[in-house]
Amino acid sequence: MRKKFMLVFGLAFIIRLISLNQSLWLDEAITAKVIKQFTLFQISSLFSPTDFHPPLYYLFMKLWSTLFGVGEIALRLPSVIFSLLTGHAVFLIATRIRNQKFGLWAAALYLFNPLAVYYSQEARMYSLVTFLLAFAAYFGFELLRLHENTHKHRLNGHIYSLIDFIRQKLIRRDSVVSIFDIKEKRILLLFFNLFLILALWTFYGSIFFVASFLLLLLTKKRYKEVGITVVVLSVSFALQLPLLITQLHNAQVLQKEAQNWALVLGPATIKNLLLIPIKFAFGRISFYPKFLYYVIAGLWTSFVFSYVILGAFKAKRLAFIFSLPLLLGFIFSFFSPLMQYFRFLYLLPIMSILIAEGVEHYLSIKKKKGFLHFLHFFKKNQEKKLIHQIRENAIMEILIGIFLFLSLIYLFFPLHHREDWKSMAQVLPLNKTIYMILPSSDPLLYYRGLPVKELRNIETEWIFEKEIYIIPYTVPIYGFDYEGKLHNKGCYRKEKRVFHQVFFERWVCGFISSSCTHIQQG
Repeated sequence: MRKKFMLVFGLAFIIRLISLNQSLWLDEAITAKVIKQFTLFQISSLFSPTDFHPPLYYLFMKLWSTLFGVGEIALRLPSVIFSLLTGHAVFLIATRIRNQKFGLWAAALYLFNPLAVYYSQEARMYSLVTFLLAFAAYFGFELLRLHENTHKHRLNGHIYSLIDFIRQKLIRRDSVVSIFDIKEKRILLLFFNLFLILALWTFYGSIFFVASFLLLLLTKKRYKEVGITVVVLSVSFALQLPLLITQLHNAQVLQKEAQNWALVLGPATIKNLLLIPIKFAFGRISFYPKFLYYVIAGLWTSFVFSYVILGAFKAKRLAFIFSLPLLLGFIFSFFSPLMQYFRFLYLLPIMSILIAEGVEHYLSIKKKKGFLHFLHFFKKNQEKKLIHQIRENAIMEILIGIFLFLSLIYLFFPLHHREDWKSMAQVLPLNKTIYMILPSSDPLLYYRGLPVKELRNIETEWIFEKEIYIIPYTVPIYGFDYEGKLHNKGCYRKEKRVFHQVFFERWVCGFISSSCTHIQQG
């Protein structure tokens, strides 16, 4: 088992290194800017009040960058590491449910999931919060297991102790030993609370997972653990509250400036809700024609989630933890939109275990009905066992194989990569003025120190250059009609150059003010 474990995690690590140096996109460039321009204290005091996330991820990245720098690979490597550690958490949880073989299948389903691979290469907080909540879930489930085992020991302690002793003696030497095999309730509760607090200081959306797990503990009558956790989290929230109030105020100001900002955050719509299972199963890759994409992605999603649903019948706790955060997030999005699939990335580990559980449940149903025994009439005893084993592994292998295939499509085809600011920055001239929405200029400035002006001021500015360059990135969010403003000045678009998901335009003007008409020169 140890060799298989190393093989799965080694392969998962290797594929995450492919295309790790692709261009940063806007949010990643913001991460780079923050850790370059601000001190640890300034991140909390100056930057975080203007941001929409807690400061923990940026503080961690600031410390990381002092050792490894702010290059593309250095910025993304923590997310790679956190993703692999999340895979280990999946292995631990699933192993507790059945055995190490089952745990490794579940871990592989997570590690090769195309959406997990995509966000394991992003210099944002989503990989970190997924890691934190996955281990919080592990310690939470261990608390429940410890309580249930304690109850069993009260019934017949000697028998269960003997069984546990024999089980430990029979464990193969190549088994994967967990360093998290904690049997002390207070230690488990300490780690459970610690990881929940860290998650809430990393990503506010963690609250839906936290609330769901606390409700699960309540249904299991773990009132003391819930009470302690609520008190601890309340103290943590009280420390966060001043920052959160400031961020909410600034968010309201931004929504007035950017009239379509709510669409970016993700309103509570059926489309956004349906995108969650599609992206969870098919990843970020897309293609034309869209009709064909939706057919293929829909069929694959239906296949994957048929096992999620089957697993939910068998593992009701996991089903509860998987579904309730989505429901809470959907309801909350009617008041403050955040219904985008990547904000629920922390549910992928739970989904992976549910898929594995669903496959096992499906096979058990088939065996009970006798469908797997028809080959007994044609094969010898040794051949029967081999055939059965192949059939049992086939579904898992298909799921993991297609997950890996979708991940490799993303990794090897730049069409599915992030916005290509790197290439565009190298083409733009240094001696020309570039206009764009300044809050969106971080990726351009990360690659080249080009002269950039605020596009929204172009109506009142004098334009002295004959040629100007426009990067209309995020213009639809702000609802700014830059084309109309430039046409009123007598300018016209001469060229449009497109890169992956970004482009710039070259406009030709004369010596113009806001009160002048176009004067053709040369």
